[in-house]
Amino acid sequence: MNHPILTAEGVDKTYPSREGDVSALRDISLTITEGEFVSLVGPSGCGKTTLLRILGGLLQADRGGVHIDGQILTEPRRDIGFIFQDPTLMPWRSVLKNVTLPLEVQGRNGHEHRKRAMELLGLVGLLGFENLHPHELSGGMQQRVAIARALVHEPAILLMDEPFGSLDAITRNQMNLELLRIWNATRKTILMVTHTIQEAIFLADRVLIMSPRPGHIQATLEVDLPRPRDNEIYYNEDFAKLYHLVRDSIAAA
Repeated sequence: MNHPILTAEGVDKTYPSREGDVSALRDISLTITEGEFVSLVGPSGCGKTTLLRILGGLLQADRGGVHIDGQILTEPRRDIGFIFQDPTLMPWRSVLKNVTLPLEVQGRNGHEHRKRAMELLGLVGLLGFENLHPHELSGGMQQRVAIARALVHEPAILLMDEPFGSLDAITRNQMNLELLRIWNATRKTILMVTHTIQEAIFLADRVLIMSPRPGHIQATLEVDLPRPRDNEIYYNEDFAKLYHLVRDSIAAA
């Protein structure tokens, strides 16, 4: 059995406002094991992004704590990678130079690291595009660059915040298949926020369901569907049952 790599215990977060303090998260506890793919769903405004930022060290919890591989998390770490809805690529840099940017920031740029970046561009299907600039790429291709950039410094954990939310339905479906292929090849630990129930189930080993604000984990569903997965799984009776369980759990809240 894989060991726990990311844990949160009793996490609370409150924001000040003109009308008084707003409780965003309340008593969040979770455990994610090494190599696991977990989806996080819930109604808009329930604190999914806030939780993701706390788990990545970008925000501090008001109460409770986060541990990465047994060590308390107090700030961003090299072994955590982020992928956001906006690829946030540097428009003046080529595809290859966007991918190698984290290595440059860490002072690790060199021949071996350029070689690693090219390997990742191959993994995400962008070999031959390394000298293009972001404006010359489609939205899906830009997000593939963002995935390669997030992987280039070999993080143990990927935190993904609605990474395909701005893509059209066809491209989003293609990117789901690509993400599964990349996960199968790398077996990175992934926690992904999504508003799409089908996407959450299709990708994950488990789905965590958050309540309305103040957000807490109100349910966890095991996705006991065979891997590898393709689009045929959408017609699986067990997939439909899981979809209704997740939908009903969110609606009940």
